[in-house]
Amino acid sequence: MDIPNGVEVARFSQVVSCDVRARLGVPKEALMVLSVGREHTQKDYERGLRAFGRVAADFPEARYVLLGHGTSVWGELVSELGLEGRVVLCEGLQDEWLVGAYQQADVFFSCSVWEMMPLVVLEAMAAGRPLLVTDVSGSQDLVDDGVNGLMVQAGDVEAMAGALERLLGDGTLREQFSQANRQRANQYSWSRICERYLEAARR
Repeated sequence: MDIPNGVEVARFSQVVSCDVRARLGVPKEALMVLSVGREHTQKDYERGLRAFGRVAADFPEARYVLLGHGTSVWGELVSELGLEGRVVLCEGLQDEWLVGAYQQADVFFSCSVWEMMPLVVLEAMAAGRPLLVTDVSGSQDLVDDGVNGLMVQAGDVEAMAGALERLLGDGTLREQFSQANRQRANQYSWSRICERYLEAARR
C-alpha cells in the first residue's frame, strides 16, 4: 500500500501578514513565479530559468523567484540571459516568511527532472497556488493536467515556456487551478495520511 507524504494544510492556507514581496523586491503588481527547493541537479533550475527567459519579454511585469539554499549560483546565468531585475535568487526563508512566499506567488513552478513526492508541490497546493510541474514521479500523482495545474515533459524548455506563457496570460485559469488546489490539498492533510497508516497497520 503506497502512502504519500502529507502537508500541514492549516499552516499553508492560513493567510500570513508578512510582506514577502517587499522583502524580496518584487513589485505588488508583478506576476510572481516561484520555485522552492535547495540547489540540486534534480531541480533543473537552469532549464527553468531558460524557460522564464523565453517569456519574460512578453510579460515585463513578471518576476521569477528561486527560493532555496544554493540558488545564488545561478547569478551568472541570470546575467547571461539578460534577466537582471527580473529574477530573485533567495537562499531561503523561514516560518511565516516561507508560507507568505507561497501565498503571494501567482504561479508555482516545479521544473524537476526527478522527484519522489515533492513536498514543495504539496505546500504550494495547500497555499492554493496554480501549479506548473514536470511529468515526474510524485508530481504526476498530485497534478491533473488542466484541472489543478499544467504538466509538461521534464527537460523540455519550449514546453515549460509555453505553459508559463499560458498561465501568466490567463488570470481566470490561474484562479480555477487555485480553487481546485485548495480543495485537493485536504486529501493530503496529515490527519488523512495518518488514517491511511492506521488502516495499513490493521491489515
